[in-house]
Amino acid sequence: IKRLKLTSNYLQGTVPTAFFQLVTLEELAFSHNKFEGPLPPQVGDLTNLQRLKLYGNNVSGNLPTQLGLLTNLVELDLSENAFGGPLPSELNKLVKLEKFSLHQTGSTGLTGNLLSFQDLTQLTSLQLDSNMLDGDLPSSFLSNTQVGDQRIEIRLSDNAFSGAIPSAWETRFDNLFLDLSGNKITSIPSDLCDN
Repeated sequence: IKRLKLTSNYLQGTVPTAFFQLVTLEELAFSHNKFEGPLPPQVGDLTNLQRLKLYGNNVSGNLPTQLGLLTNLVELDLSENAFGGPLPSELNKLVKLEKFSLHQTGSTGLTGNLLSFQDLTQLTSLQLDSNMLDGDLPSSFLSNTQVGDQRIEIRLSDNAFSGAIPSAWETRFDNLFLDLSGNKITSIPSDLCDN
């Protein structure tokens, strides 16, 4: 099996570990069901996976560090669940990732700082809005981006980021959409609006 799509059904209970025995999977989608409980660490066994979509469930707990083993991922959508805790640094290993979405994670939400994602050279869409992320924005954020003049969409609204938007962001992005609404940002670099 290369692709397993079970979106918009009435599946419930914990996420079955049997999913993660299908090691040839390139796409696994079980969005808009009623799964709950943690995302099993066995997710890291799907090393051929290119797309993982489980938005719109009630999956909870911290993100498993084993997500960092999915180095062929190009799309990861975990939005509209009940995840909490920090973003694991292992996500920086997803060097092929183009789209990462983990917005609206319920009453808990992700906490801690934003990762730099500096090794995610192909990332063009990051949606982490409506969480509880805080602290300063990292100056090294996407510092090794290789997408050229492709549009980069960064949605970080409704968190608790503070301080200034780093001046290093001024020249890094050729075509940037940035949403930082609903944070505690105090200043923006003068040339950022040119991008």
